[in-house]
Amino acid sequence: MTGKTKCARCNGTGKILCNTCGGRGIIDPYTRIICKTCWGTGKIACPACQGKG
Repeated sequence: MTGKTKCARCNGTGKILCNTCGGRGIIDPYTRIICKTCWGTGKIACPACQGKG
């Protein structure tokens, strides 16, 4: 065992859904404006583990 545990908030992935766009990656589906928080990916680094999982 390595002694490491998974982050409970992101389940060890290091990423969570972006709150700004709801995980869609775009703000407005009609104009296709990309979310500036996640830059179109729909996910951001987990604040609980700083993206380390």
